Amino acid sequence: TIGFNWLPANGPQDRLREDFEAGTLRSYRLRKADATLRAITFSAYVTAISPSGSVNEKLAGSATIEISGEVN
Repeated sequence: TIGFNWLPANGPQDRLREDFEAGTLRSYRLRKADATLRAITFSAYVTAISPSGSVNEKLAGSATIEISGEVN
């Protein structure tokens, strides 16, 4: 499961939602924001995605992915 700030009009988050709804296997690359570690790549399915939060708070989101194949 990965967490993020929920931004309804964000392109990458739109793709996560589309992949979840369509059951698409997609290649992903994750990297730390400060770039101290190399990026990792893998193919995965999005198995869940949802926003969370309360009134007057920052809206958070999470996506659960199921990795298929090798992680590089």
